[in-house]
Amino acid sequence: MKTVSVQVQGDHLETLTCTRAPVDAVAELVWNSLDADATLVRVHLDWNPLGGLKAVRVSDNGHGLVYDEAIAAFEKLGGSWKKGAGRTRGKGRLLHGKYGKGRFRAFALGDTVEWKTRYADNGGVSAYAITGRRSSLGTVN
Repeated sequence: MKTVSVQVQGDHLETLTCTRAPVDAVAELVWNSLDADATLVRVHLDWNPLGGLKAVRVSDNGHGLVYDEAIAAFEKLGGSWKKGAGRTRGKGRLLHGKYGKGRFRAFALGDTVEWKTRYADNGGVSAYAITGRRSSLGTVN
């Protein structure tokens, strides 16, 4: 048989966004903060003028995600560095994530998800953002 590569389809990615309770998606984001050695994690709810929830923001003081590592992490499903590590890089805490799919849970909160990060870079600080949309789950920019 011809060698073929498995491609993840949108319907499978959609199943990763499902949760019985949206608080599970918030918990996943908090765990990601803790896996980045954060000692301070804040969850902020933004309300619209009619009293509806407009946005959920999770912020932390963790080490951030180096740009090149983000590309490697977001371009594949699974294969997380966390699976083999067992403990966080800085503080040696036990890691929560390990399957490289938890970021999709954030889409249980809304149609657009934006990850903003800053990290130490050659004595300075670098920053960037990654945006994903439910309408194109297999693509981020």
